[in-house]
Amino acid sequence: MPQSSLFRVLGRRSPLVWFVPALLLLTSRPSFAGPPDPGAATVEFRPDGELTDAAQRTLAGRFAPTLIYHRDEKFFPTSPLFPIEDDVRIGQAPVGSTSIEARLGNVDQRREFYEKLSPQGKEALARVYYRAYPSRLDEQPVIVIEYWLYYVQNDYRVRFNLPPFWVESNHPNDLEHIHVVVRRDDTGAYVVHEVLTSAHSGTMPVNRRRFADGEGVDRTRVIVELGSHASAPDVDGDGLFTKGTDAVSGYKMLWGIRDRGIIWPRYNSTYMDARTTTNSVVFEYEGGASRSPERLQYRLVPVTDLESAFSDLDLSSEERRALFENHRNWFRRMFGGNNGRSSELLVPPTRQTNTHGVGFERFAATERGFLVGTQLNMEQQGVYAGARYSFLLGGTYVPDVMFEADAIVSKRTRYLTGHFLVTYPLDGSATLMFGKAVVYDATDFDRRQWDWLGGVEFPVGHMRVFFATRSYGPVTRYSQEVRLSYFF
Repeated sequence: MPQSSLFRVLGRRSPLVWFVPALLLLTSRPSFAGPPDPGAATVEFRPDGELTDAAQRTLAGRFAPTLIYHRDEKFFPTSPLFPIEDDVRIGQAPVGSTSIEARLGNVDQRREFYEKLSPQGKEALARVYYRAYPSRLDEQPVIVIEYWLYYVQNDYRVRFNLPPFWVESNHPNDLEHIHVVVRRDDTGAYVVHEVLTSAHSGTMPVNRRRFADGEGVDRTRVIVELGSHASAPDVDGDGLFTKGTDAVSGYKMLWGIRDRGIIWPRYNSTYMDARTTTNSVVFEYEGGASRSPERLQYRLVPVTDLESAFSDLDLSSEERRALFENHRNWFRRMFGGNNGRSSELLVPPTRQTNTHGVGFERFAATERGFLVGTQLNMEQQGVYAGARYSFLLGGTYVPDVMFEADAIVSKRTRYLTGHFLVTYPLDGSATLMFGKAVVYDATDFDRRQWDWLGGVEFPVGHMRVFFATRSYGPVTRYSQEVRLSYFF
């Protein structure tokens, strides 16, 4: 502000009258949530302790993230029902047709129609779904605001390292989410406590950033991965994901943003392209305080509206699969082929009413379950069934712990085994395992042996491929082990 304008505002009094407040104004740092919002400070609760619809809408708008996409991104958040909700004619249906199939089209028609839209056309269809609810985190009351983003198509390629090959993971329907956890500060206003963003949920830990009291950053900025739509906070606003500054995972594997699909456990900034002004497409909430002409906007819609829209269609499971999935036979799906999973990737899952936590799936759950498969390199090929329970521990250098019990049957032998292993991820697809195993002859429990065992396991979809070597003993009489199993 020019000096003459400043004097007109502050008056021509002693410099001390205006110098101190002006200095405080210039040196203050903005909070993550921006200036205090009266509506957010007075959110209302229903008698059952839940937030009113108006309170959810106020909070969702107050903390709505700015989404930073790669300039080559083709798909942005929209509704899975956009042909119906926005009255878009994408197929060959006659004008005025009431057939759901004709109005929605199939997955290929929707994808082709959406890809051909101009940026302004995609902006007209852009929406993000939200819901908000009270919870407790670390024994303090918080409010969790969930933002759900549906994309027509996932286009992504993953580069495995051991062995070195590329895997296509393209599929219709992609549902990602961002959770913003807010709490009251000393003034009673809501401020951001933590941001969590999905990074291939179920296979990778989330990107998360917790904020200290008084830590000043801008409104939530979230970088979105090219093609796959995984996301991560961009706290310092430089358009790059920086480990520690922008987010951590609390685990050995930090995903961050990997536009190139490289899956080594340690994050490297070269795995992504910087989201500069000329290398990004930015979407912001249409109800924000200011509008930048070079940015696109999205609408906020309650999750309940999407649930109601699907409920009104009254689609059977078969109809939903026909409308929203590609054909993938059971064998391809077993080895990671994704047909669009209409039961999981269209509508956000039902919120769990547990009053603790923030609603994110626990990464540890991905290594707790049952296995059925075949074991090679024994006297004769055998089949086995077992159960696995893993403890995925935090820290970069502390290995994880795994317990597994199996029953193995071949034409000549019957074994019962128990494994006590420490594990460590070699990359996003391979895990090193080492430890002790006890083996019992199931027909004579007096015959048993303790083995040292070391190996590596590769997940391929729901399948697990395990190669190991173990000490030779009188019960098993083999020192190499190869397992192919289905994990569920």
